[in-house]
Amino acid sequence: MIVEVYSPEDLTYLQNMDSILSVFMTDMERLKDSIPHPVFARTIEYSVDAENFKRISISKNGDSKSNFVISNGELSLLKLVQDTIVINGVVPGLFHRKLFQKEGGPHYFRISFYLNDLGELKIYKNVLAQKFRSLPYDVKGRWYMAQDGQMHLKNQPSVSAATKAGFTGKAGFIAVRPSIDIQNYKSYFDPSVSTGIAFVTNKDLVHREYIIGHETHFMFSKNANGRLDTYLNSFIVLSYGQANIDPYTKKNAGLYPFISFGYLVKRRGEFFNKHTFKLGLAQFNLFGNYTKIEPTIYFHDFFRRMTPSLRITQHF
Repeated sequence: MIVEVYSPEDLTYLQNMDSILSVFMTDMERLKDSIPHPVFARTIEYSVDAENFKRISISKNGDSKSNFVISNGELSLLKLVQDTIVINGVVPGLFHRKLFQKEGGPHYFRISFYLNDLGELKIYKNVLAQKFRSLPYDVKGRWYMAQDGQMHLKNQPSVSAATKAGFTGKAGFIAVRPSIDIQNYKSYFDPSVSTGIAFVTNKDLVHREYIIGHETHFMFSKNANGRLDTYLNSFIVLSYGQANIDPYTKKNAGLYPFISFGYLVKRRGEFFNKHTFKLGLAQFNLFGNYTKIEPTIYFHDFFRRMTPSLRITQHF
């Protein structure tokens, strides 16, 4: 039996697995005359949407060959491929959109059974309820690597996954990182607009980002006529961040090990010294990682006249 969910928290809905199987078997009883002969490998895909509308697909796999086995002098048909049952459904009412988070919509689950015969499904009834009752809590506990190369749940060794908590988000991609930022520089209020290209990898519950970006800082000062002028100063910034991924939220929430190094490439006004550098150390993530707080240091000429700053970034 293979269980696929968006988040381990969605397992809470599957605590009624016995009821899900009961409804499935009741529907299959009405279709028993449409199910191919047991000698074939049969696949049943059973999908239920949010409106309780059901779609059922039944197919058989096999070729024209007949396979037999003789045991104790008796001849029997031999089935070479297992039957498959796939149940797809929606997890209702467990996901709520939060401030600044783009992610929304329902979560889906997929449960697959691989059986020697479809009739064996009934042995799962009244057995899975106990497992699923504690699984949403046990999955947050300790996992260990077994000799089969899989991670197994300590409280339920029969539950296994390729990685801890079953996280399968192995991916590498390129993303654009636009943001608006506010910070202070000395006694100046310093808003800025940033954009960057991020090379992102998610593997083994570790999130890594390599970013090259450009920041345009807006500085304001009154001229000799008393009018407020705007001065644009630009930095090229290289950044690297790494953090463990929370498999329940899929976010690297909290304190984020991060370092950024920038150099002033366009200077206007007398706000920044020539050859000014900026160094950011660590970030604190809020609102699903869309808001970040980053302590920053400005300096020039090999850490002379260092100026501390606090930078707040809002991604979109």
